Amino acid sequence: MLDALAPPSMNLAQEPSEPAPPPAALIESGIGLIRAEIALALTHARQVAVRAVSATLATIVACAFAQLTAVLLVLLPVLIEVVPVENAVISVASSAFLTLAFGGGAALAWARALRVRKQTGARAPKLSPPAGPGSGYDTQRQRGQVNLAERARQ
Repeated sequence: MLDALAPPSMNLAQEPSEPAPPPAALIESGIGLIRAEIALALTHARQVAVRAVSATLATIVACAFAQLTAVLLVLLPVLIEVVPVENAVISVASSAFLTLAFGGGAALAWARALRVRKQTGARAPKLSPPAGPGSGYDTQRQRGQVNLAERARQ
């Protein structure tokens, strides 16, 4: 009867059959971290997309003004006979100025879009050349098939 009242003996070497579940706070913080990472990735993707679309629209407007300038230059002899010379020259000059302004704006927009893309984009892993005589890398290098300048930048 005393044996029934005695506490069960604990064998410390025995492992539990099932692992203990992780605490709920750990799971919640992990989910919060995943959500934050996804939100950050979507924000960066949206920023790159908005810059690329604005650069594309600036390029389209610059091309439209370039086409208008070309049409005005072709029609300049006819315009000079119909309207005063000053008006014809002003129309061609203003169209050319707008072409240059929007072209410069488009170039700046593309530069900003590419810079943001480089800053936030995934970087390719740097690969080291395979070692050993059987890899073929030494043979390619001797034949000049390996771009050493590209390898030096990595």
